Amino acid sequence: MSDLRSDDIWKGGGSAGDQQQLYSLSQFTSTSTETLNGLWSIYYSGIARCNNVIMACTNAVNVPSAKVKQYNAEAHFLRAYYTHLLWKFWGNIPYFEKPLDAPYMAKQLTADEAYAKIMADLDVACEDGAMAMTTTGNDLGRVNRSAALMLRARVVMYQKDTSKYPQITQDMADIIGSNNYSLMTDFAGMWTDAGEFCKESIFETNQIPIGKTWMSAFCNVMKENNIGYTFWPYKLMGEQCFVGIKEPADWNMVTTFSESQRDTYENIRNNRPQQAIARKAMNDFIEACKLKNCNIQNGYINALQMK
Repeated sequence: MSDLRSDDIWKGGGSAGDQQQLYSLSQFTSTSTETLNGLWSIYYSGIARCNNVIMACTNAVNVPSAKVKQYNAEAHFLRAYYTHLLWKFWGNIPYFEKPLDAPYMAKQLTADEAYAKIMADLDVACEDGAMAMTTTGNDLGRVNRSAALMLRARVVMYQKDTSKYPQITQDMADIIGSNNYSLMTDFAGMWTDAGEFCKESIFETNQIPIGKTWMSAFCNVMKENNIGYTFWPYKLMGEQCFVGIKEPADWNMVTTFSESQRDTYENIRNNRPQQAIARKAMNDFIEACKLKNCNIQNGYINALQMK
């Protein structure tokens, strides 16, 4: 999303009002009430999970030390990754490294304080030997040391921290010197299915359209390393749940309106969808929520070894 502020991506759409939040982001006109609120929840959920992994690594028993060091480095990388995105979008951000007590309020850091936290996490992730420089085979999609070095360079450059320039120059030399990566001769080829995890890819995640075989792998990793885990059953749109709700036609018009600026009656009138379309989308949603009309995610259920 942050690339919308560069010349890498054109926002597109039917008009400036089509996904207004993205347009505002591309024009550097986002406000605190008109921004990508969904990312706030996603990234903070990710940070909370990273905190749990880091604490689990601290308390792990009967787990090979090399694995503990790897998992700890991966979690520090991901926490830095999520925090750096929040930092880029919002600047001053709440920050926490352990579960919050009621009323679940975290101290807000200045942008410079957040930068220091990100760099501290990346120092852990970049430690030589904690992670391999590249990943192959079944580990494709996992974090590696090259990704951590790249993220450290990105954050330093964004901050314009000239004191760190010699360090990240060496980081880039380490990646190049590893001979694990090289530029693709066909730039467009990177964006095809055949170009996934190509020689130019340093950090790339897997996106599985059907099934949930990754959950079986996750459960097995937890069991093999004597790490407890749990899941919460729920129903939602998508596949990462027991029961998936089919998205009704024109549902995006309802969600876009819910995220639009509604601080004045004029904005409400300008942003709201046609009443007939909205009513039909809501009625279709109610109908889609009925179990008989939902998608039973057998891959998800089987991965949890449930019947």
